[in-house]
Amino acid sequence: MQSIVNIHQIVDQIERQISERPEEGTLPRAQVEALDVVYHALVFNHHPRGLALWREALWQRRLPEEARQAVVEMLKHVSGAVAHGEAQAASRICNCLQIFVDTILGDRESCDPLSVADEEAAAPN
Repeated sequence: MQSIVNIHQIVDQIERQISERPEEGTLPRAQVEALDVVYHALVFNHHPRGLALWREALWQRRLPEEARQAVVEMLKHVSGAVAHGEAQAASRICNCLQIFVDTILGDRESCDPLSVADEEAAAPN
């Protein structure tokens, strides 16, 4: 049950990141990551309106319900696979999803994975 709560918290955060993006200029890394997750979820679910839904998220700054459900389903898949020992389940879809695995499993419950993406981008290499 805890992973389901975490999944919905992650999706809520993705939705916030998409809606809070700036009106103009470049997108911060967290927003790019959020849009990337939406894209991969739509592809993962073979959604027939995937491109239209992704464009709506990008241009209208909102996560359509169909896209939200696709993200939930993808994260449930990843959560279940990881719980069964498939540590690479997220990276088989895309490496961008690996950041969510700890949060889904509850290891970093209070951590915002999209903020971590911004922090990692800002860190010197």
